[in-house]
Amino acid sequence: MSVLIAIESVVILGLIVARLPWIVKNLLKIREQPYVLMCLVMVLGFVIMFSTFLNLGLLARQRSQILPFLAVVVIQLGWYSSASQAIPTQTERRDSEVSAGYPG
Repeated sequence: MSVLIAIESVVILGLIVARLPWIVKNLLKIREQPYVLMCLVMVLGFVIMFSTFLNLGLLARQRSQILPFLAVVVIQLGWYSSASQAIPTQTERRDSEVSAGYPG
């Protein structure tokens, strides 16, 4: 079981390292996307909170709580590299709905 957890951790770390240039580049746009900002705060809070624990078994079980938030941060900041590809912000969606004639 611990071998599978180690393999999963290496894959996740490799994914983060591979997308790190895009994540850093898009970090400045994070204020436009409140959900991604909340996910980043959750991940950083989890890292700070559990960094003092020496029980690795506990950390392996508790990390399942943070993996969805980490996935949002890595996918949103790591794959949308330009403003034209970015998922629209709440204001952009509202503006496009108004221009398309949808009731707001």
